[in-house]
Amino acid sequence: MAGRVVLRIAMGAMSLTVLSGCALLPNSLTHREPESTHTMSDLCNFPKQFLATYFHATVLTEKLVGAPPSSMSRKLTYENDCDLESPDGELAASVSMSFSSVPNQPRSGVARTWTVDGVSVLQIPLPGTPDYPAKGAYIGMDATIGKWTGSFGFGSGDEATLEAAAKMVVSMTRTLKE
Repeated sequence: MAGRVVLRIAMGAMSLTVLSGCALLPNSLTHREPESTHTMSDLCNFPKQFLATYFHATVLTEKLVGAPPSSMSRKLTYENDCDLESPDGELAASVSMSFSSVPNQPRSGVARTWTVDGVSVLQIPLPGTPDYPAKGAYIGMDATIGKWTGSFGFGSGDEATLEAAAKMVVSMTRTLKE
């Protein structure tokens, strides 16, 4: 958790530095914070059917990253992260939705690009963290629709599992951005 928290803090600080240099910081007079009609609970629950079908993971605990558990009813805004843990505390998956008014930059480390209903989904190998050491391949799938990016991290699988994950992250992004 500490490694993940440090990384998120560093990324947040870098984002603010870049945005302040570009005069893109939110301004209460001209800027309206993006808000989905969906909640953190919706985000945490979205991949559960996928995990039950492909990994037989039916008992999962939601852990909001960087937010108190009472935030489950909070509407989705800029950064929204949720980890799903198995009963033994192992990371089963991570899911996030983020909003950015800055155009996406090319990503390094992309292993494969899937196309689902005209949407590009980037498949990225992910390392473990001190709290969740990788017990094998861990895969990230990212899909951007409009200014919203949905991300899903999970244990690797066969071709059918990867294809289903790409479809799930596109469906999640389309559904939760509204």
